[in-house]
Amino acid sequence: MMRTIVVLALLTGACTLGPEPTKPDPRVGLSTPYANAADPSAANRLLPGDPGDRPEWWRTLRDPVLDRVIADALAGNLDLEIARARLAQARAQRRIAGAEGQPTVSASGRATRQRISENGIPIGGGGSQGGGQQPDQGGQPGQGGVGGGGQGAGGSPFSGLPGSTFEQYQVGFDASWELDLFGEARRGRQAAGARVEAAELAVADIRTSLAGELVRDYAAIREAQARLAVARANLDAARRTASITRERDRAGLATGLDVARAEAAVRGIAAAAPALEVQVRQGAQRLAVLSGREPGALLTLLETPRPAPLAPRTAALGLPSELLRRRPDIRQAERNLAAATYDVGGAVADLYPSFTINGSAGFQSTAPGSLFDWASRFFSLSGNLLAPLLDGGRRRGTVALRRAQVDEALARYRQTVLAAFQDVEDAVVAFDRDQDRLAEREAELAERERAVRIAREQDRAGLVTLAEVLDAERDRFAAADAAAAARGAVLADWAALQKALGGGWVPPPEPAYTEKH
Repeated sequence: MMRTIVVLALLTGACTLGPEPTKPDPRVGLSTPYANAADPSAANRLLPGDPGDRPEWWRTLRDPVLDRVIADALAGNLDLEIARARLAQARAQRRIAGAEGQPTVSASGRATRQRISENGIPIGGGGSQGGGQQPDQGGQPGQGGVGGGGQGAGGSPFSGLPGSTFEQYQVGFDASWELDLFGEARRGRQAAGARVEAAELAVADIRTSLAGELVRDYAAIREAQARLAVARANLDAARRTASITRERDRAGLATGLDVARAEAAVRGIAAAAPALEVQVRQGAQRLAVLSGREPGALLTLLETPRPAPLAPRTAALGLPSELLRRRPDIRQAERNLAAATYDVGGAVADLYPSFTINGSAGFQSTAPGSLFDWASRFFSLSGNLLAPLLDGGRRRGTVALRRAQVDEALARYRQTVLAAFQDVEDAVVAFDRDQDRLAEREAELAERERAVRIAREQDRAGLVTLAEVLDAERDRFAAADAAAAARGAVLADWAALQKALGGGWVPPPEPAYTEKH
């Protein structure tokens, strides 16, 4: 028997059932450049080179306030805290799975004192050494049979006469080992390991998304502040114009219509400022909450106007095939698929018999002084075989369930890849076209400023009316507002592109896969 047990132990782990994970097919073109990057107009802005691994890509903007906001958020964001807690749970589950298929050993000790009822049935009588015996001279009962009678009364293997009292002492070890003959425990460990990797990638995905959102929200705040500065300058100019118009009206050089138009311009411009102030405050409050702080924590820091950082005019894209390595959400979906594949192997292994080795050893005596004598030793060793015969189809249903979960995980992987490619394409076209829009807005602003200078010169010479000057100034401020909005849009587009490309973390090495044959 011992030889059989040893042979089975040596075979443990020699057979692992179920499929091995293989590199999934994303079903998208990976060798050609991005569609929007192939546009000749984008050739000078979107570069084919590898974007590289830039964990802190936002530092390219050289804005210390933004750096501080992002550092605070990466340390205190509650979504990141939740993801880290889930990672700790996944690691604990991996430890639990690692214990499956390993021997378990426990120690025990027991001391009992027992009296036999004078009116009951005597203990013993059915053991291999005969029935109960008279107590010895030390007042302890003699050892009886270790048989049905002895075990039946209170679990004691000793016997005695009615009314007798005796003690029993025992220390020992119990061990159990379920041999992983078909790889069920190994598949569980592999699945748990893949889920730990997926949880690590989930943390990276949140970090990447968070950095992109922070830069975009920060850009919106600075854009609103720039537009607010334009609106206030416009308001001051409109008030001066209204004052001049009233003086001219008193001097008979302007009409009531001119005064009404000037006053209406003041009211219209003043009405735009509160909406921009709301954007600044709400943006600051959102950044504070993203940092895990109360909404008003960053108002003092962010309400102070500061020029918006200038976005780089170019961006390196790399090839679509590199996106599968760089995007943490794609890598996370791939590891979830691997875990589901390992689960299939565990379910298949459960269809086969299980073999368990049980053993116990220790010392047992009726007197403490002789407990550790060699003659007090006992041991047992057994092997148990459990083969499933009828379970109503539960195990095979579990296998079918696990295979369907693999199909779902594969579909989710492909969906994640497509969504990632869409993110890049959307960011590319926005980054490219918004730069064209910004260039036109800046050129328009330059022309509007020139038109204001000409209108003022002609107004002093009496060649144009005051209404024409007001129109030129209004057009200039509208162009300045549009240019500020365009600058903010380009910065937000650049941040969205960095996020879409998977910036903000260092991709780990890709896992090795079993080749298909």
